[in-house]
Amino acid sequence: MNDQPNKSTQAVSVEAERMAYTRGQTQTAALYARIHDLERELDDAQTTIEELTEDVDRLHQELLE
Repeated sequence: MNDQPNKSTQAVSVEAERMAYTRGQTQTAALYARIHDLERELDDAQTTIEELTEDVDRLHQELLE
């Protein structure tokens, strides 16, 4: 799967969070922090899905042998 948020996308959310805090927009900054957290969770979930898919494919091949 190549739909994962890339590291530059995550860096943008971190930078946006910093800028919001600098401007005193704490609620906006909190939202950007949450977006960043969700991007990391999505990345982790997609990695897990890829690993499980590979495991299923491997097990399927073993059953066919």
